[in-house]
Amino acid sequence: MKIIFNTDRLVGCSSKTPARSGIFFCTLALLVEFQKKHDVILYTDHKSWASIKFNRDFSTFSLIEPQNPLAKLCSFGFLFRTWLDPYRKYKIINLLCKSITYAMILLDKFFPSEIRSAIIGEGPICFFSSYSNMKLIKNDNIKIFTLLHDAIPYVLQEYHQEQKIFNRLIVKNLSSQQHYFANSHQTKKDFLLLFNDKLSEQNIKVTHLGASKNFFCDYDNNKNDTIRQKYNIPRGKKYIFSLCTLEPRKNLLFVIKNFIQLIERHNIHDLIFVLAGGHRDSFMAEVKKITKDHSTQILHIGYVDDQDLSSLFTHSLCSIYLSLYEGFGLPVLESMQCGCPVIASNTTSIPEIVGDSGILIDPNSSEQLQEAIMKIYTSPSYREKLKQMGLERAKKFSWEKCATEMLEYMQKIINQEQG
Repeated sequence: MKIIFNTDRLVGCSSKTPARSGIFFCTLALLVEFQKKHDVILYTDHKSWASIKFNRDFSTFSLIEPQNPLAKLCSFGFLFRTWLDPYRKYKIINLLCKSITYAMILLDKFFPSEIRSAIIGEGPICFFSSYSNMKLIKNDNIKIFTLLHDAIPYVLQEYHQEQKIFNRLIVKNLSSQQHYFANSHQTKKDFLLLFNDKLSEQNIKVTHLGASKNFFCDYDNNKNDTIRQKYNIPRGKKYIFSLCTLEPRKNLLFVIKNFIQLIERHNIHDLIFVLAGGHRDSFMAEVKKITKDHSTQILHIGYVDDQDLSSLFTHSLCSIYLSLYEGFGLPVLESMQCGCPVIASNTTSIPEIVGDSGILIDPNSSEQLQEAIMKIYTSPSYREKLKQMGLERAKKFSWEKCATEMLEYMQKIINQEQG
């Protein structure tokens, strides 16, 4: 079976940028697993072509080229932005890139990046996209498969401004004639409820995601001391570790507020809250208002190098993930795989991942959150129990298992069509 793999979510693979989100790591992991078993050809849109073409990580793959030379030229603008302004801080660079974006829209309109069978040869062919649901195929023998992650712009009202992008990338080409993977039963349920006129239940297969093998129990104390020093985490103090973006649905301000209330009520001085992830000035301003006299016990360390995450998880008191909505929730699984006890939301997809191996609570309950933290803080034996349960639970998930289930489903659809 030959697979055309859409790589537009792999831009920024070699640098620390906001593009390195859960979808990015999911896409990369599936590409690695797919190529182990099948012939994989890379495809990317006009915008991302140069970033993929000149990335050494993908040099061994064949890449479907844009047919329009102007599209290739414009794609260098986005490549240069990744190099010059990965965090999009400079207005001039952003203004230039917006101009390029409008040019790309015109190019996409008049010179669509169609995939024709003549480009890739004969035989069973599947087109796989880890996010964008595109209609690029001019041959009925090429079967389209798209991974659905979540329906946040429709489920959470405060994200309605993102519906336009979501509609263009996902909703526009939803079809009962195509095939889909959902990263959780919750995601499948949401999409069928919201777009029942476009989707068919039998064409959506649930395939839970996995966590990278780079997440493991790292008990090296000397290494952890070095990492603590690197991120200015005080030695000799316990810490709670949180790894996620700073968007409102992650509910971090609520968590931090309750952490402050807890340490004040119980006069706790040896525990700090370590927040890892991107930086938003508006978010940090709100954090300062909450922390008041306890600012030294809230530490935002920003982006963390991949090789440091396992140690930070393993040596933490616990991980808190009280997201209001998740399609899957990779940090929860990554935390468990490192032997870090989890306090997480009892809503949406998270119970599918955690099961009974962590503490699941109402994400809006201050009482439940503070009680959960205190139970882990005061009882080493309970913490150890959660750790072992989490490690066992994490064994049920892997990228190899996820990819295998996807590939088997693709082959099944091909066999049905040919039979």
